[in-house]
Amino acid sequence: MPVQIIRKEQLVGSERHLRTETYETVRFLLAADQAEVTVTDVTLLPDVEAEYGSDQHQEIAHCIAGRAELIDSATGQTHQIEPGTLWQARRGERFRFRAHTPTRLICVFTPPFAGQETGYAGDQ
Repeated sequence: MPVQIIRKEQLVGSERHLRTETYETVRFLLAADQAEVTVTDVTLLPDVEAEYGSDQHQEIAHCIAGRAELIDSATGQTHQIEPGTLWQARRGERFRFRAHTPTRLICVFTPPFAGQETGYAGDQ
């Protein structure tokens, strides 16, 4: 099988481009691609707070632009998120995310998404 090349601009406007009330994301890889992970490019909207975390997926996220706070739901501890910050939320772990500016993340989910999962707490 040849190396797979995927360009974000080719996915914008497709079923892999999802907008919610708190973010906009493009899913580069899904389970249908026979990938072992889902990779997303997501921009969280400012001044919106939501709870995230999944019982089905581990999430690893790397901030590449913006400024936000992540509040660990288990401990209440607040972490400043800025470019160069990476975090991991294991299956079942919940966190609140509050973006102060548009905040861009590259996220990896395992196992891979089937398609339209949102990452909101409890969303399967």
